Amino acid sequence: MCSPHPALAAALAREHLRTAGDLRLRTALGLDPGRPVVATGHQPEFFHAGVWFRLFLIDEMARREGLQAIFVVVDSDRCRRSARIPCLSEGCTRARDIELEPPLDVPSECAPAPSPAAWERFVDGIEGCLGQSTGRLRSAGREALRGASDDAAFHMRLRQALEPESPRREVRLSELCRSSEFREFSARLAGNRFREAYNRAVRGSGHRPVRSLEAGELPLWRLEGVRRVPARKLAGELRPRALALTMFLRLYLCDLFLHGTGGLAYEAVNDALLRDFLSVPSAPVAVASATLAPGLGRRPPEVVRSDLRRVSSAPEAFLDDPELARLRAELRSAPRARRALLHRRLAQLDPAARLEPVRLRLESELADSRAAWRRDYAYFIHRAPQLQELAEGTW
Repeated sequence: MCSPHPALAAALAREHLRTAGDLRLRTALGLDPGRPVVATGHQPEFFHAGVWFRLFLIDEMARREGLQAIFVVVDSDRCRRSARIPCLSEGCTRARDIELEPPLDVPSECAPAPSPAAWERFVDGIEGCLGQSTGRLRSAGREALRGASDDAAFHMRLRQALEPESPRREVRLSELCRSSEFREFSARLAGNRFREAYNRAVRGSGHRPVRSLEAGELPLWRLEGVRRVPARKLAGELRPRALALTMFLRLYLCDLFLHGTGGLAYEAVNDALLRDFLSVPSAPVAVASATLAPGLGRRPPEVVRSDLRRVSSAPEAFLDDPELARLRAELRSAPRARRALLHRRLAQLDPAARLEPVRLRLESELADSRAAWRRDYAYFIHRAPQLQELAEGTW
C-alpha cells in the first residue's frame, strides 16, 4: 500500500525540488542536486516486513521515476536486541522474542556489535523455533560481524547482505547530525518562541503523539558518554527527537518523505509547525506499508472466527447427524404451534454438549492462527524477492 500512488508521489517530489531552497546537505553527501530525493528511515533493528517493504519501494521509485533513494538509519534510538519469531512447538504456533544480547539502554550508535558467540546462539534459537535451517541468515550475520564497528553497523550490514543489489543510498543519522546544516537547524529550535509554537502544535493535534516541551527544553537529545538525555542547550553531540528528526529531513535532505502508517500523527504536528513558525517549504509526505505474515499453512484468523460463529448459528455443519440437520431445517419453516415440539426434540439430541469439543478445537486453532498470521515478525523470515515483487506490483 502506498498513498498517494508512487507515481503521483514522485511527481510531488519533482515539484518540491523546484522550490527547495537549501541543497547544501545533498551536495555534501554526493547527491545530484538536480534530481529529487525520496527518503525513508527507521531504527537499526529486526523490524517487521512492512518497514522492509518501504526500502524496496524507494528502490523502485528510483528505478522507475528517476529519483534518488535514501534510507536514514536512525542510530540515535535505544538499542533493541531481540527478534520476534513464530515458534512451532507440539503442533502449535506462538510468537516468541529471541534475544540476541541483553538489552542496553544506550543508542545503537554507542552499543557494541553483538559477539560471534551470541550470534550463533541467536540463530540456533531461531532454527529451533522454525524447525528448519537458516543457513543464509547465519552466514550473513557472520559476515556482517567482521566489519561492524557497532550495533547499528551490524544491523545495516546484515540486512544489506540479505537484499539484492539496490540503487539506494544509506546514511546514518549520527553522520547527518555532524553536519553544519544540522547545527543550523538546531539553532532554529532554540528559544521560547519555538517552544510555544511546538506546544501549540502538539495541543492542536488530535492524537498527541508526543508530549509538550518543558521550559528550557529542546526537541533534541544530547549524548552524555554513551547515554542520551533531553537537551536544554545547544552544546555537545545533539540528536533530534521524533518530530525534529523528520522535520530536519523534510527541510534539508529530501523532496518526499515516505512514512509508515504510524508516522502521520507526527507529521500533522510538524506541518503546523512548519506552516506557522518556520514558514519555509518542506518536502511532502507519503505513507507506505505492507502486511506480510508467514501463515505457515494455517487458515487465516477471520476464517476460523467465522467457523466459531457458525458453531452456534449452524451446528449441523459440524455434527455428522442427519436427524439434527433435518430438525433444524424443519424448524426454519415450521408453523408456530409445532416449533415447541421441534425445540424439545433438538434438546434431546443435546447438540451443545456434542459441540463443545468442536468449539474448544476451533478456539485452539484460532490462537494458533493468530500467531501464524502476525505481521510483526522479524523481516528476515521473509525472502527479499517477495518484497521486491510486491514493490514492483505497487505500480
